[in-house]
Amino acid sequence: MSSRARTIRSADGSDRRPAVLGRRTLLAGGGAAAALALAACAEETPPGPVPTGPASGTPTPVADAEQFAVVVGEISTAVTDADAKRDASLLAPRVVGSAAEFRQKAYEIIAAQPEAAPTLATPSSTVMYPMTSVSGTFPRAAIMLVADSVDGGFPLFLALSQADARSPYTSWGWARQLPGVEPPHIEDPTVGADAVAPDADGLVTTPQDALARFAVRLSNGVDAEQMLAADPFTTEAHSGIQDERAKLNQGVAQDSLATIHEEYTVHDGEFAALRTDDGGAIVMGALRSSRTISMKGGATLTANDPEVRLAGKDSFTQELVRDFGEIVALYVPTEDSGAQIQAIGASKILLGVHGS
Repeated sequence: MSSRARTIRSADGSDRRPAVLGRRTLLAGGGAAAALALAACAEETPPGPVPTGPASGTPTPVADAEQFAVVVGEISTAVTDADAKRDASLLAPRVVGSAAEFRQKAYEIIAAQPEAAPTLATPSSTVMYPMTSVSGTFPRAAIMLVADSVDGGFPLFLALSQADARSPYTSWGWARQLPGVEPPHIEDPTVGADAVAPDADGLVTTPQDALARFAVRLSNGVDAEQMLAADPFTTEAHSGIQDERAKLNQGVAQDSLATIHEEYTVHDGEFAALRTDDGGAIVMGALRSSRTISMKGGATLTANDPEVRLAGKDSFTQELVRDFGEIVALYVPTEDSGAQIQAIGASKILLGVHGS
């Protein structure tokens, strides 16, 4: 872990506020999720298989486990080949959307600043548990729980989508299963599960609103109706912000030299949701976030850090902004359950840095 000096210079020109910030604290390659994943792998045993509900005598999924094993294998191969050559064009046709964008941005970062290379989560070809859809309409969704390509890594929730009958299943993203969070029971894979629409009722809130609420709590810590259960991804994100705020204003009143805020929004067009056997839903979606450090009172932020150098400079008098992409998986319970929405998977990666 590097420890490069970052100094906020006050308006009078004196270096009164030294702040030595390690990359993990201020600019970890994958943001809070990467730090969480590293800590979790070192201290906790990866979660066991997702528990299943009772089997049914009437198999009805639109695609079976063997077909999805082929799809996942091709996705894993495409990602591995693209990573080896740092060539995002090799991701097609199986890897699309946010997953392809995140890889492309990562390759650009590696080319510009190899020391700032983000940690890239890569799904293996091993399907631990397929969550398949019985929907006969398009677009179709499926969610696979797959093993990490790294031995001992946490499994990944892999979102799949099929646009129409002639199109292949593609993946727009994957989210690492969070440690210490019990996943919901899901239907037996030989049965399949009902697809759940973004605006479906009968849940504590609609799936699309659950994603929006999760983004709001990540941004501001606000959950006025107490719909969201605690989760390690949110905890790590918020503690990272507070740690960075303290270091930026070391030795002075909080926020007197610089403020910091990370704003999360739901990225439209990427959604997958399947019914659990208790009537709830596993919901996957994509987010984007921007973490902004804003200087105050004529202060200047200087930094000797490879990730900061992605902005093309190392001194900032107005702001420093880091952009991230996230894929999340939530469990949304039924309206009458009395349960809270639970984040069960999340991944985060740095997409770029800019400032002035």
